Amino acid sequence: MDKPLLFDTERRRLNLIRATANFRKHDFLFKKTEQSIEERLSFIKRDFRSILLIDDHSNSLFDFLNTLYPKASIKYFSSSNIHMLKQSNFDCIINLLTLHWDNDISNTLNQCHSLLKPDGVFIASLFGNETLKDLRHSFIEVESELYQSITPHIAPAIDIKSLGLLMQKAGFEAPVMDCEDYTVLHQTLLSLFHDLRGMGENNALHSPARMITRNFLKQLEENYAGKTRQNDGFLATRFDVLYAIGWKKS
Repeated sequence: MDKPLLFDTERRRLNLIRATANFRKHDFLFKKTEQSIEERLSFIKRDFRSILLIDDHSNSLFDFLNTLYPKASIKYFSSSNIHMLKQSNFDCIINLLTLHWDNDISNTLNQCHSLLKPDGVFIASLFGNETLKDLRHSFIEVESELYQSITPHIAPAIDIKSLGLLMQKAGFEAPVMDCEDYTVLHQTLLSLFHDLRGMGENNALHSPARMITRNFLKQLEENYAGKTRQNDGFLATRFDVLYAIGWKKS
């Protein structure tokens, strides 16, 4: 029997489509992550000639790669289409904030390893398990109080140790993991939700979540504010971005 899917791929696809028009107004975390990947690439003294960028948004990282590696052939694929790639002909693969939506991270890491040439490098970024942790707890607490049951609103995410183990299992040599955390301020919970939708990072779980009524939202915001409100009145939300770098044995 097939393993049940955690994420609804069609729902995820529609979230990305809806986010496309105004993505630039909400892409601050993506820009931060792009900058971090650019810094990591600057320390790798290689003249890459074939690069695969896996990204669900068209972004400035592609332009940076063209500038840094003017002789390289750069291919751009969304995370839903990399299964179309079969040949091992890339000496650098970059995955920009898509793996946390993957129904089978282990399989995708295996595929990326197989697509690399010997001595090629894989660089990945993804949201980690501390991302939206307070919001997840608030949903659980408020739903439990109102309905005596809970439904999934915030996707689970991998922790840095588990990511490292999966990188090793996929065959990457000497994988290096690290994490950067960002605190984002919002005036209201609705403005946080607005940013999540604008990034295409809103709920795409396969299991249905309970509808958020006006009373539910009111109590949710009160609960969340109790956890995150700063002295200036803003709500502080934490986002963790995990980074993984690994090489294919030469």
